[in-house]
Amino acid sequence: MLKTVNEQTVKNGIGVIVGRFQVSELHEGHIELFESVLQRHEKVICVLGLSAVKATKANPLNFVARCKMIEEKFPDIQCVYQKDQPSNESWSKQIDNLIGDHVPPESDVKLYGSRDSFIDSYLGRYPTVELVQKSFTSGTQNRKSNGINSGKSKEFREGVIWATENQYATAFSAVDVAIVNFDTNRILLGRKPHETKFRLVGGFVDPRTGGDGNFLEINARRETMEETGLVVEQLDYVDSFLVDDWRYRGEENKIFSTLFIGHYSSGRPSPNDDIVQLQWFDIPYDGMIECFSGLNKEDIVDEHHKLLDAVINKLNKQFKVKEVK
Repeated sequence: MLKTVNEQTVKNGIGVIVGRFQVSELHEGHIELFESVLQRHEKVICVLGLSAVKATKANPLNFVARCKMIEEKFPDIQCVYQKDQPSNESWSKQIDNLIGDHVPPESDVKLYGSRDSFIDSYLGRYPTVELVQKSFTSGTQNRKSNGINSGKSKEFREGVIWATENQYATAFSAVDVAIVNFDTNRILLGRKPHETKFRLVGGFVDPRTGGDGNFLEINARRETMEETGLVVEQLDYVDSFLVDDWRYRGEENKIFSTLFIGHYSSGRPSPNDDIVQLQWFDIPYDGMIECFSGLNKEDIVDEHHKLLDAVINKLNKQFKVKEVK
């Protein structure tokens, strides 16, 4: 409860608000939090969490943008930043050191947050206070809503450029699967819509895929099922490749694919997802893809030439596939 004298609030000590505030505009819940702490203390500091990775979906805004957003609404609040740490212990210690750098010695300090905020993770020496909000707005939903429509202003375009310039070059992880029928010595290839050439089945790795192990294998099985309707009994690792995908030839970002051989057991291939045609081809025996039965090298997408060469070499050398008579 607030102390009152003659119905006026007595402010004392220093209030510290810890949060991220990754929104385009402070919502009602944020404003409640700031106003409540301002009523209690002579000085208020806002510690803004700073992610180790810039311009992500969860942390799109840098410190300066969020600081200006807060100071425009609450000019008396001092904003400082705290970099994320690998553990709660190290993060809490850094928070305490940061506060010590900005307040006089022996100050009366309280840390404030709302439900589901930093409080459960904080292991430092200052007392914490959980403020109950009257209104609730999802920061995640705010960011999603802002991602639907493009802004028309120069400032919006500058912000988009800032975000892209502050990202590290990325190798997007993918999986490709050479589905092989070892009874008939044939390999299954697919064709995408609006393409005339064949390719291995596969796609981007989904980081939301569960499992503590065999992460790439799980994704390879998922892509196989989605694009062919087949369940492969066994997956053999072949190699990994930087794929010269046409969509990324003018970009710093590239596609990095992990290649597997999938052992076919049974079932009828059914093209699905982004595959419109599936076809079995005889496996060649000189280690080069020019020798596919009924398929020329020019009929295979360029970026999969080296992947198929690697598959065929592995089959010829390690599995000793016998020629179909």
